[in-house]
Amino acid sequence: MKEIFSKRLKSARKMLGLSMDKLVERMDGIVSKNAISKYENAEMMPNSTVLLALCNALGVKPDYMFRPFSLELGEFEFRKKASLGVKDINRIKGEISDYIERYFELEEITAESHDFINPVSNINILNFDDVETAAAKLRKDWKLGNSSIDSVVELLEYNNIKVIEIEAPEKFDGSCTLVNNQYPVIVLNKNYSNERKRFTALHELGHLVLDIANSADNKVHESYCNRFAGALLLAQDVVYKTIGTQRHRVSTYELDEIQKKYGISIDAIMYRLKDLRVITANNHRYFCIRKNKEKSFKSYVEQSRYNTNEVSNRFNRLLAKSISEELISYSKAAAISLRTVNELKQDIILA
Repeated sequence: MKEIFSKRLKSARKMLGLSMDKLVERMDGIVSKNAISKYENAEMMPNSTVLLALCNALGVKPDYMFRPFSLELGEFEFRKKASLGVKDINRIKGEISDYIERYFELEEITAESHDFINPVSNINILNFDDVETAAAKLRKDWKLGNSSIDSVVELLEYNNIKVIEIEAPEKFDGSCTLVNNQYPVIVLNKNYSNERKRFTALHELGHLVLDIANSADNKVHESYCNRFAGALLLAQDVVYKTIGTQRHRVSTYELDEIQKKYGISIDAIMYRLKDLRVITANNHRYFCIRKNKEKSFKSYVEQSRYNTNEVSNRFNRLLAKSISEELISYSKAAAISLRTVNELKQDIILA
């Protein structure tokens, strides 16, 4: 019990980005920093008064502090360009870990846990052509054809990949991990535009499914995953049929129409055209320079035009099912969802 409590305490503190000193302040000094250190090192346990004070300061319920760990989470990858501070990274990791635990508990209750099958596991990624091959195979196996993907989040969830959205700093794009080395999870920043969420989700999918040589450095990994995301959102055949195989310039009208239909940003469209050599590297460089120089053009390029909201609803659907099927009580559902019983009774009304 000490081991569980110590890990839960440390996790809850880091989720809030609190130092031990700050936690002592929140508790009005009823315990010392030294005592908290001993709690986190499983050297001693608090009495009931201190336990309740800890829970109030950390915004968690007492049962959270003693909930056993049943899942093994893989490493979370954070893009180097994100330049997140240690405190932000620890908070995000803690929030993700807590969400995943509650998500898997809900799946177990509803018997809705399914194995993920990687459709491109047999493709060794050595170059960009291999990435295009992998994207085409995944589109075929998931029966997408060359059509636009209405909702990337729903597509991933349908294919047994859990998608979690969190409140995070603007510098955080997304992340991914494997739970128990077999269940993939993708994490997104809920504050991003639909286009950015879609691209990020598929980029993270690349990290999960592409068999990239271990010798490849981080920059190569990132470029392969970007190419994979672009190829899934905008298939090569679609590019050639809508834009052509070679262009000197592309009109804003054409870019608008592609963005609205395929849910891919104009920046990503132009990069895709460069990747497929529809436009030259110089053409793309001119586009980037113009964007950086002209505020009005930059504003136009970065505008969101895809109207289908990319939101993960599966957790809430499972929660509603567990209540309506009387698999759990409202109080248990409240504990899993971190909401009050009254909130749940207002939101989940049985027919």
